Amino acid sequence: MQNASSYMNRQVGRHRNYEPIILNFMDEHSRAPAPAPAPAPAPAPAPAPAPAPAPAPAPAPAPAPAPAPAPAPARPQSRGLGAPAGSGSRLLAPAGSPSSSPEPREGED
Repeated sequence: MQNASSYMNRQVGRHRNYEPIILNFMDEHSRAPAPAPAPAPAPAPAPAPAPAPAPAPAPAPAPAPAPAPAPAPARPQSRGLGAPAGSGSRLLAPAGSPSSSPEPREGED
């Protein structure tokens, strides 16, 4: 059984052929329109002297730390060998029992 990353690598493919397509797409779609030239700013008047800063308020006491969250319950894997058997699975049936599938299996009439 293959793992998910090898499956995805095979599906997507890490080929040099795709790189120019992706780069061209990013170049074409990330270009911003050229900004219009800004008018010359008017000269600013001289700034007035700043007033004295107000004293800073006393810091608030730190809140109590929150309790640690409970660990997440263990979940069965959704794919792969550890996947739970579904309701129509042959894994649940004892050996030699007839299939619950309406289609006959290979080799059956």
